[in-house]
Amino acid sequence: MKKLFIFTFWFFSVPLICGAQTTKPTPNKERARIEAEDRKKQEAQQKQLAEEAEKVKAFNVKREQIKVLLDAGLKAFNEKNYQSALNNFNEALQGADYWPEQVTLLSNKSSALLMIGVEKTNGNAMPEAYRYMQESIDCLDKVSQLVEVNKNVVEPGLQKTIIANRYLAVRSRALAYFAYASVNSPQLPKAIAAMESYIKIETDEARKADAITNLEGLKSRLSDKGKPSN
Repeated sequence: MKKLFIFTFWFFSVPLICGAQTTKPTPNKERARIEAEDRKKQEAQQKQLAEEAEKVKAFNVKREQIKVLLDAGLKAFNEKNYQSALNNFNEALQGADYWPEQVTLLSNKSSALLMIGVEKTNGNAMPEAYRYMQESIDCLDKVSQLVEVNKNVVEPGLQKTIIANRYLAVRSRALAYFAYASVNSPQLPKAIAAMESYIKIETDEARKADAITNLEGLKSRLSDKGKPSN
């Protein structure tokens, strides 16, 4: 009689892993994460506000320092101490990075340079006089450039400042060239051009009449210069 062999098959169930299993964060951990992110945002905002406050403080300190120098320069100018006035305006310009201040300082520097040039003329120091007068005109050219670059600013107050400074720069330039040409005839053509530009924008009838008289004088001198001497 044959023996029957009974085979027992063991089947092992192996789970299929389709992806990494994740553990859902507990409510406490999620709340802690959100609070940490909020703290970081608040710290960043506070840091930004502190930096902006420091910038405003530094800006105001610089404005005050420049105002002190400007006032000192104006005081010296009114006392006819033109070199001292020039020194104060120059020192203020070294720290001026705000264009309306630069315009004011350059305009006043131009006036101081012109008056020093006149003093040099009276002392018969003509080469120095020419240099100071030319530097005076150069300052006014810089004023015109600053005004032109910033002519599209949106602040209403600054728009009025731009219009006023544009007028003052053109008028002062004409007067500076008039003084320069009175002692240096090669400057007559530039003085005539500057005076003509000024007359075009002058609305005050008395000032315009004076400018026209000055223009006629400049043209007469230029005409006489071209005539042969007897």
